[in-house]
Amino acid sequence: AKLENANRRYPVLYLNDATYNFQVPAGITHLPMNAGTVEDFIIVGVGYDRASTGDASRVRDYTPTRNPAFKQETGGAGAYLGFIETEVVPLIERDYRADPARRVLAGHSFGGLFGAYAMFTRPGFFQAYILSSPSFWYHQNVMFEMEETYAAAHADLPAAVYVSIGELEHPRRPRGSEYEMVEDVKTFERGLESRNYPGVHIRAGVIEGATRETVFPTALMN
Repeated sequence: AKLENANRRYPVLYLNDATYNFQVPAGITHLPMNAGTVEDFIIVGVGYDRASTGDASRVRDYTPTRNPAFKQETGGAGAYLGFIETEVVPLIERDYRADPARRVLAGHSFGGLFGAYAMFTRPGFFQAYILSSPSFWYHQNVMFEMEETYAAAHADLPAAVYVSIGELEHPRRPRGSEYEMVEDVKTFERGLESRNYPGVHIRAGVIEGATRETVFPTALMN
């Protein structure tokens, strides 16, 4: 039998925290894909280290630096990104009709922080990023320092970026330092825009009425 769409290649959405949020893109895209209002794409969920609990795995794997303020292990983002780069993506692109020119990375909270880390450390490996409620407060806003380091060494950033935040994500005090989630997202957007990178396209969205726990489905669909 002839394989349907044999010559077609599909964008791929790589999703962090798949153990608890894979159902979100699988559910909300079903009708739009069937109706043809959203292009068909492949969803790949990456779960947690089976040897540890979900929380311990994500705190370790999604954070870019070792932070002594945390009791859990932190700073494993480099190893986790290496796993995605050398094992996950090659597997998907070998066994499925995946388009290597249209890789998208999505994550929420620490997963969104990891997305920004990947963007600055492996520019061009993913073409687009969905950063939902990214934890830019982590380690005294260390991601802003990473952005400055990247800007000092690069004239371009090839990335389409959608970064979102819930309107009701109020200031909190994690481990003694106050932060404002909404302002962090706006600062991130302004920072990338100020670089005037030819290849970057960024859009930030403040989701009306959304909290940290409810923003992800709307952010992902946007």
